[in-house]
Amino acid sequence: MKLLEKFIAKINRYIMWICGLLIIFMGFLITIDIILRSTINYSIQWAFALNGYISATVALLAGGYALLDKQHVRVDIFYTKFSPRVRGIVDIGTSSLTYLLCGVFIWTGGILCIESFTTGSMTGGVLNMPAYIPQMLIPLGGLLLGLQLLVDSYHDIKLALGIKTLDEEGSS
Repeated sequence: MKLLEKFIAKINRYIMWICGLLIIFMGFLITIDIILRSTINYSIQWAFALNGYISATVALLAGGYALLDKQHVRVDIFYTKFSPRVRGIVDIGTSSLTYLLCGVFIWTGGILCIESFTTGSMTGGVLNMPAYIPQMLIPLGGLLLGLQLLVDSYHDIKLALGIKTLDEEGSS
């Protein structure tokens, strides 16, 4: 299990580096567009559409890393007061809702992507790329989040059963 955990964490960290580079590129593109508009009254026509796709990409693909790094929203004022066992039980309950979300992303996003691919659907607008390219990020984001959720669920079940994890043993 440890090897699988490390592999999934490595994938999510790698994806986060890609997302970070995309954000830097997006900032660079916005800066260039602003400079061009204010100096020579010229706008990069495709910049706004591309920045929208980059924002959606980052939002969809960063979920797995956010879960890995424990950065998802949680009401810590109550959560930190719980015993490790109760935290495990609470996390199992909330994970079930997240599994549902991942399933919806993978299933409906996958169907949408396949339909767009088979029909040759295009996005329209300035970029006019095949629609399945941005749509495939939906099931991919659900998969990355779901894989990290599996790892976290394994630890949550151990906590709920009162079994110490390696993380707890190292901090004791």
